[in-house]
Amino acid sequence: MKYPVALPKTTFGIKSKDNQKTLDFWTEISLYSKLKDRNYKLEGRKLGEFLLHDGPPFANGAPHMGHAVNKIMKDIFNRGKAMLGYSINYVPGWDCHGLPIEAAVESELKKSGKRRSELNITEFRKLCFDFASKWVEVQKDGFIKMGVIGDFDNPYKTMNSQLDILKEFHKFVADGLVYRGSKPVMWSCSERTALAEAEVEYYDKKSNSIDVKFEIIKSNNSELNGCKIVIWTTTPWTLPANRAVAYGADFEYVIFSTNEQSDENTLKNDKNNEKLIVAKELYSDFCKRANLDNTKIIRTIVGSDLAGVFCKHPMYDFGFKIEVPVISGHHVILDQGTGLVHTAPSHGEEDFVIGKKYNLDVPELVDEKGKYKPNVPFVGGEDIFESENKIIEELKSRNIIAAHHKIVHSYPHSWRSRKPLIYRVTPQWFMNIAQMKKNALHAVENVNWIPEFGKNRFVSMLENRGDWCVSRQRVWGVPLAILYHNETGEVLKDQSVLDAIQNELGEKGVDAWWSVAEKYAKKYPDYVPVYDILDVWFESGASQAYVLNHKQADVYFEGSDQHRGWFQSSGLQASRNEVRLPYKNLITHGFVVDKQGRKMSKSLGNGVSPIDLIDEYGADLIRLWIASQNYTEDLRWSLEHLNRVKDMEKRFRNTLKYMIGSIQFGYEYDYDSMPLLEKWILHKLYVLNEEFKESINEFTTYKFMRKLFLFCTVDLSAFYLDIRKEILYCDDINESLPKAVRMVLKYTLDCLLRWLAPIMSFAAEEAWHAMSNTDSIHEQVILDLDSQWNNEELDSQVAELRNIRRVVTSALENMRESKEINSSLDAEIVIIAPESGQLFENIVSKVTNRNTMNGKSSEQMSYERVMQEICIVSGLKTFTNIEGFESYNLSLNGSGQFDISQIHEIDDVKNVKVIAKKADGNKCPRCKKVYKNIEELCVRCERVVKLHV
Repeated sequence: MKYPVALPKTTFGIKSKDNQKTLDFWTEISLYSKLKDRNYKLEGRKLGEFLLHDGPPFANGAPHMGHAVNKIMKDIFNRGKAMLGYSINYVPGWDCHGLPIEAAVESELKKSGKRRSELNITEFRKLCFDFASKWVEVQKDGFIKMGVIGDFDNPYKTMNSQLDILKEFHKFVADGLVYRGSKPVMWSCSERTALAEAEVEYYDKKSNSIDVKFEIIKSNNSELNGCKIVIWTTTPWTLPANRAVAYGADFEYVIFSTNEQSDENTLKNDKNNEKLIVAKELYSDFCKRANLDNTKIIRTIVGSDLAGVFCKHPMYDFGFKIEVPVISGHHVILDQGTGLVHTAPSHGEEDFVIGKKYNLDVPELVDEKGKYKPNVPFVGGEDIFESENKIIEELKSRNIIAAHHKIVHSYPHSWRSRKPLIYRVTPQWFMNIAQMKKNALHAVENVNWIPEFGKNRFVSMLENRGDWCVSRQRVWGVPLAILYHNETGEVLKDQSVLDAIQNELGEKGVDAWWSVAEKYAKKYPDYVPVYDILDVWFESGASQAYVLNHKQADVYFEGSDQHRGWFQSSGLQASRNEVRLPYKNLITHGFVVDKQGRKMSKSLGNGVSPIDLIDEYGADLIRLWIASQNYTEDLRWSLEHLNRVKDMEKRFRNTLKYMIGSIQFGYEYDYDSMPLLEKWILHKLYVLNEEFKESINEFTTYKFMRKLFLFCTVDLSAFYLDIRKEILYCDDINESLPKAVRMVLKYTLDCLLRWLAPIMSFAAEEAWHAMSNTDSIHEQVILDLDSQWNNEELDSQVAELRNIRRVVTSALENMRESKEINSSLDAEIVIIAPESGQLFENIVSKVTNRNTMNGKSSEQMSYERVMQEICIVSGLKTFTNIEGFESYNLSLNGSGQFDISQIHEIDDVKNVKVIAKKADGNKCPRCKKVYKNIEELCVRCERVVKLHV
């Protein structure tokens, strides 16, 4: 016969329902607007606005896992702050300009049989606009699908904010901070444009490594005549641009012969012998590299002894009729090479600086495609990299190369094309950032850096940064829209001229610059219009002005690569006139990597589409995966990890389902009369509630998630709910104890939903509606829990009880394995805990006695009742010493006695012994407990069944 029990009932499912219904609901109620416009008060104070400024992703592809980490974590921060009572302000943004979009549009034109040259600039820019617009919509839909809320109806897009960006740039022009200069800049030959440092990535590259001999032809010291200075380079293509050799003034150098059998007199007539000069510290390394085994050091000199020396250019006989000076260089180091540095001012920053100091020639030998200009001797018109072998072979044939090897080293590449870069001297527009750097560096101490090492990384990159090259030789972007003097190169910074340009472009559109620029050139005949476009980093960095309106954001949150990118470009612009950075908290996250630790990318074929995952599993799974990891490090992705997160999601949903179903029968609250375990759970809720607030305020939700999962699995599921299900199912639903249990479950559920809402946003909303609510869980605020719930002493006592329970569980598990029992309720046990007298006394004072048992003191009965519930057995006795147990055991009938030889202990719980045996009596078919002297139902179950027949 089956007997009714009060089982949980709810419509909330174990598996996630269709996310779209929830997304539609959020749209219907304008959830973001509600969270933006409200003003909650907590603890008597107005919390105000939480402003998270969105670093704009590039609009040229579908959402990837990096996008998911970035956008979902931002959403978790926003929803978490909303749950604390803040109003949130989040405007999504997109970076819409740049070379990759130009390249993609050109590629599509080729596929359709058209050429870019067939279109005017306005037509081409329109195609770029349409391309970026398409991907903005694709990404926006993907972010919304991830559960991200924000002002998606009014996002900022750099291509729609061109006039605002131009106005911001013109402020720097008017301040005299923008100038024209010819300097070596990072140049992409494949993309035919200059790149900023933030657009550079470093990859391994195999290069030619050569040691080149420069013959001394002039010297104030006749002893040096006929010697050859040796330089080392990994860029042989720059040799045509060589204009000097640099030494370290205080370094020691050796003059040595390549054959130790020769003396100075015979050396002059020995064609197989040479006198070479290298740094003393690098002499042995060079000899190994050059396979020189029989060398002999003739004398040691210092670098300053080389002052006034001139060498023959190594390609002198190829048309480079140049005498190369040997000069002192501050940049010379002794970590590798020869300690003598090949100097090509056209192709290196330090080379350019020292070239300027010594008034060296700075030839422009290489064009924008990476080819030598036609008038360059020997290699004119050839690709610089392809010409290297030709240069090397010719130099070898003339005994000018001392050593040649291939090396693999870190080399700058374009972050978009992944092609190697070069330093190339070109006329560019630069921004003087000296004062901005100074202001920004002073402001770093006012920012909270997460992780802390981000500050050092940011400072190091900023300190080593030169003036900002803000010009690009492309058309898809914001034009500089300035003029410069055709003789002096000075920019026309008259505010009235800048205002006129802005007003006209405001009326006609920024595209009009390419058609109206000549009008300004005619109006100012000594000036030349500039058609270059702005560096995209300036555009996105200017968002602190045109989106934030120069307010300080609470948070910037982007990948760690932005220490040299958006964090700097935004920070420098904000520091133009004051010591400030545009963010209070600067947080960086790692990259998504595969299980081998490789960054996910299309080229490696290890990328995973977050949208595909959402379509298959729902958005909560990927949100939970992201939230459960330390985002300040690289996030490791694997299917194994995903499966673990699936289990985690299932556990949370199971917990919610159980509690929603259990509270249907009503509940009541009276803290003073609550049993021990209920007060303990309330204590746990209080502590976790405070930790939730802390995790949101400190942006460490991953730490909280670990604690919350342990609470749900260990404290709730494996302990509290396991113990209390018997009361919930079998007691009369109208009695005070099940009502108290359900009250605790109601508090736990209300807390859990608020804690989970920022992370498992869809499940929390589903659960909230399964409780018959019609508003959104995300409109709620964190509960203000009663401080009397916080009871550390009680927590310690329950921890001791759980230790005792572990010994009991271990003993019962042995009985299960030996098939003596099927369930813990099939057993009765004795606990002997000699040092637990005080614990028992404390527990007794905190519990409410439920029943009266003849012949037992109420105190002993109360404690044993608590322990019987905790251990989930049909009978339990406690003793503080073995003698008490033995006396009790002798009083039992022979068949009812415990086997004293079966005392069970475990190593890490000292002084607790447990003896278990199969319970005597009959099992109640309703509650499954074993009782003596019952025919069918136990007294409790019989009473409850009669009440509800």
